[in-house]
Amino acid sequence: MVWSTMLWLQLWEHSYWIIRRWLLSWSTNSALEGFLFKDYGSFVRE
Repeated sequence: MVWSTMLWLQLWEHSYWIIRRWLLSWSTNSALEGFLFKDYGSFVRE
């Protein structure tokens, strides 16, 4: 019983890190895209 609980805890911790890393990279990518798009828009206007 204790072993399965530890296994679930480990699994949850692992998936938590994966989700967190994915969210972090996704937010960074969207921020970078927005920045590039903004720069590109001002570059085209000039």
